[in-house]
Amino acid sequence: MKKILFFVLGLLLISPVALNAQGCMEASSDEGVNVVGYVQPQWTYDEANGKYENSFYFNRARIGVTGNIPYDFSYYVMAELSPTKNGPYLLDAFLTWKRLAPYVNITVGQFKNPFGLELSTPCQSLHTIDRSEVVNE
Repeated sequence: MKKILFFVLGLLLISPVALNAQGCMEASSDEGVNVVGYVQPQWTYDEANGKYENSFYFNRARIGVTGNIPYDFSYYVMAELSPTKNGPYLLDAFLTWKRLAPYVNITVGQFKNPFGLELSTPCQSLHTIDRSEVVNE
């Protein structure tokens, strides 16, 4: 019985899995660098103790580049520039080898871990401006 259990567990561990953890934009052509980005502004209105406070800031301000390197490589780099998120920092940066695509892509770099559907959905495709607290933590 243990041998069967270990066999099934081994099959599950080596079975191919389609992971869509990045949810990123692909390069649209083989010619040059594509600059991508977006801004999500946020306005808040607060009334406390008879004082009114308006504030306007950028919840997300991102800019990046994507492209293809002949013959089998593609790259993606995205930076977060919003001052409300601890200053500018590198959000994603990875290089993908696509020689065996669509069956196998090998990706190396800094990117999101596949936690769930909400995290793997790109920010520009979210229905709200913020993700849930569980995903953010």
